[in-house]
Amino acid sequence: NVAAISNAKYGGARMRDVLKYCGMDVDAYALGHKAAIGTKNPLGEQYAQQDWHCHFESYDACEPGDPYCGSTFLDKVIDPFGDALVCYEMNGRDLPRDHGYPVRAVIPGHAGARQPKFLHKIDLRPYAHPTLQCRGMPPNIDFENDLAHWPPKKDPTLRTIQTVQEMPVQSIVCWPPQNGTMGKQENDEIEIRGVAWSGGGSGIYRVDVSIDGGKTWEAADHLHKPVVQHRRSQFGWTQFFHKYKLTDEMKAKVGKGEKVKLEVISKAVDAQFNVQPDDPRPHWNSRGVAVNHWYRVKVDVDPKYPAGMTHNPALVKSSSGQFGNTPYTGSHSVPWNEAGWKMAPQSGGEGHKNWYKIATKENVKNEPGIEADVDWEYYRKLECKPYWEQAR
Repeated sequence: NVAAISNAKYGGARMRDVLKYCGMDVDAYALGHKAAIGTKNPLGEQYAQQDWHCHFESYDACEPGDPYCGSTFLDKVIDPFGDALVCYEMNGRDLPRDHGYPVRAVIPGHAGARQPKFLHKIDLRPYAHPTLQCRGMPPNIDFENDLAHWPPKKDPTLRTIQTVQEMPVQSIVCWPPQNGTMGKQENDEIEIRGVAWSGGGSGIYRVDVSIDGGKTWEAADHLHKPVVQHRRSQFGWTQFFHKYKLTDEMKAKVGKGEKVKLEVISKAVDAQFNVQPDDPRPHWNSRGVAVNHWYRVKVDVDPKYPAGMTHNPALVKSSSGQFGNTPYTGSHSVPWNEAGWKMAPQSGGEGHKNWYKIATKENVKNEPGIEADVDWEYYRKLECKPYWEQAR
């Protein structure tokens, strides 16, 4: 199963400009002047200046009722090419409520949990936020024995484990569809499409693809970046496209009327030549964070289907109100469209029971950025200027 992944054009005030307006000498800090903040690090001289963090507090609340919070490195926030934003626009329109209206933190290249929605407060502290969420736990820490109690049994040891900030290199195959069935393809080629991305602003250098489970590979013959970005600020995704010829053995089976089972895989390589691993076991962790092993798509080529036809089971599920990417081995315990801020009582799930709301055309008509009918033509025409034409 693949988690949600998307790409958007965000707009707002640069966070470094907001801090500068509030009196911080952001340029002096960026140049390493120790008096830039004016507060001695209470944790000791062994903590370098770059260990200061920018803390964010949300109007939203966690399950225990306290505000949702997060933090990221201050040097990221004040970097002129870091593109950290106090964000109030998404895709050229007001930020939708489910994306954090009226403002949210946007820290490109970093984990989403470090970018709180419904932003209420920003402050600077000489340490990271002490949350236990999204920490890269070692393999000897498990949920049942170590994290299922509060405070955790091994606290404060767990608080020395680093919180995930920059994300690892990642890619997913969007076509062919998971568990799909295809008829005989033109020129005996399988069209492969997908997206790749790497954290920290690292661009995608190459995407390799395979149709036999990773035994043989070819480099995708076309990479498309929707926007030209600075070399170290490539925060948008890269789309990849490739046509992979069936092997002679596969073509022979199709010619005999036999079904051929494929396992389509993508493997991204970023600008630092970091590459996705094939196996999740070496980086297993109890929180399931920063997991980026190969995504495998099972698809059949069945000559009994009409030539060029593809059966997409995800599309069938979506049309019936199910999450299209639900794995064939199971289903969601709570309907996917009843989760999050519009948690409905009939879903039986957990949520803020005093402010749930089912989105209908009537009760979202005054909500910023929310439409019952998506204007796809608007998004198709949406463009973003290259970095040298953007405000700095």
